[in-house]
Amino acid sequence: MFILTHIFVPLLLIEIFVQKNKKFEENFKRWAIIIGSILPDIIDKPLSLTFSTLFSGRGIAHAPLLWLLIIGILVIIPKTRIFGGSLGYGVFLHLLLDIPHIPWLWPFVPYEIYHSSFQEWLNSLLNNPVIIFSEVISFIGLIVLFKLKKIIFDGKIINTISLKRFLFNHHNDYKARLNT
Repeated sequence: MFILTHIFVPLLLIEIFVQKNKKFEENFKRWAIIIGSILPDIIDKPLSLTFSTLFSGRGIAHAPLLWLLIIGILVIIPKTRIFGGSLGYGVFLHLLLDIPHIPWLWPFVPYEIYHSSFQEWLNSLLNNPVIIFSEVISFIGLIVLFKLKKIIFDGKIINTISLKRFLFNHHNDYKARLNT
């Protein structure tokens, strides 16, 4: 999977939950979900391109046990609970989308390092019909989602107030600006 699919799937599922229960929206931060949804690749891809003999594009940052530990600590601390849960949700869906090529039980069970160059990654993006289809559908889905949330094409190209409300759940700030 590639970046747009990793971002779109978690956001789509969150929007489905929010439509069913508006109070649910207070329990997560979309910006943390977006970060979590791409964080394993942000860590692993540069490592694998820089140190290809030591790291894999789906390496240590794709290890579920590592994330269980990190997210578990964040969720236990009251001040980081919502952030940790949101980040964990994004990471969890990222890992689900990358199945079966993740090191499930690392560091307890060694995994075979998958080596790929930037050229192979680009070739896959441009030639693999599944990846092309998922990225195009995700791009369209993000455009539709942003249009429905009045973030884009609502009188201006990007409505920064709506974007802030969407990412950071600032509903009172948004309502106050509408009333002025």
